[in-house]
Amino acid sequence: MRIVKKPEVRKKEIIEAGLKVLYSKGYTQTTVQDIVDTAGIAKGTFYWYFRSKDELIDALAEDMREKLMDIAWGIVGDRALNASEKFYQVFNKIAIEKIRRFGEGIYVIIDFLIDPKNAQFQYILNKKSMEHFASVLAEIIKQGVDEGIFHVYSPYGAARIVSALLIQASDEIMERLKELRENGAVDIDRIKDIYRLYFDAIERVLGADRNKFSLWNNLSESIEAIDEFLKLLKKEDK
Repeated sequence: MRIVKKPEVRKKEIIEAGLKVLYSKGYTQTTVQDIVDTAGIAKGTFYWYFRSKDELIDALAEDMREKLMDIAWGIVGDRALNASEKFYQVFNKIAIEKIRRFGEGIYVIIDFLIDPKNAQFQYILNKKSMEHFASVLAEIIKQGVDEGIFHVYSPYGAARIVSALLIQASDEIMERLKELRENGAVDIDRIKDIYRLYFDAIERVLGADRNKFSLWNNLSESIEAIDEFLKLLKKEDK
């Protein structure tokens, strides 16, 4: 008897199957046929939901973005936290969730994003990410201004700049991870220095009171998670 599944259930199954194949074979080597074989569906079913492998990755990114925004908005809505605490928690929780979700398949994401033919997709992805994340940060920054922690005249403008800095930092980190893959070596301290420099720039954009707000000193969870992740990648690539 043929089992008919709800569209949203079937779509999620295809995304998960695609993720599994991409992690095992890499972006370039993965074909639509590989994905449908893993999902146990006909090729026509795949094309009912996605026009291409690239569109499936877009859906994967959108799914991740929704999860991250749910986490972030949950923190923003916590009235027990001040602005500094919300800022730290958003950064920590999002960094840890990204590693949990994409850690083992990070090279798939890198392969896709550094491919020149996907430049337009990366531009759209970054634009969407900046808009979504800026809306979250703007609320935290407004609260921080009221609490005397941040000193900016446009919370949303500052939030957009901070979001852009974070995207640029992510691009630099991907370049360093690309070096790890190609050369089998990466300077972990250099990656930490990149984070430290961007954190300093973010604090300056926010006009932060350094006695009340320090990203580097309060993001221990995400920094430790990233450190362990990099060590794991280094070990696997030997």
